[in-house]
Amino acid sequence: MTNFNILNKGEISEKLSELRGWGLAGDALHMTLIFKDFKEAIDFINKVAKIADKLNHHPQITNTYSKVELLINTHEAGDKITTLDIDFAREVGGLL
Repeated sequence: MTNFNILNKGEISEKLSELRGWGLAGDALHMTLIFKDFKEAIDFINKVAKIADKLNHHPQITNTYSKVELLINTHEAGDKITTLDIDFAREVGGLL
């Protein structure tokens, strides 16, 4: 089991203000990006996959041609947002 802390609404709002491109969708962090074309979108997804494997924390990824959507929360925490999700979002934001 991975170490993490469940965040309350105030902590989530504070952390979101520090994260580039991320928002809230229910009990998950959410990001939508539009790329130039399909290849560019897939290249981004492959970079995200490396981050996910490094952190052992895997998002829901949806791809429609040049559009990529990411959703992440922590299943081990009852599908709540945790510090692990913030770490993931911060690293993905570094790709932008």
